[in-house]
Amino acid sequence: MGKASKKNGLAKPVEVAQLTPIEQMSGDSKKDTLLLKEMAGEAREFLLSFKWCRNIRRSWFGWGVGGVCAVFSSK
Repeated sequence: MGKASKKNGLAKPVEVAQLTPIEQMSGDSKKDTLLLKEMAGEAREFLLSFKWCRNIRRSWFGWGVGGVCAVFSSK
């Protein structure tokens, strides 16, 4: 189980065992998988654009529809 911030008392650990590592992510089709990989890259770049995010060691895929919406978790 991951660590959670206790600043506001709302954060809970993410159970990454139930998520798919980004490297193993696949969609319903080749096109969907390509779109999800693009979205994962965009999410990574977004996080890295903040001063508080120096690097990303690992990322997971939770759910998504390529080109529409996706949920990722990173540390």
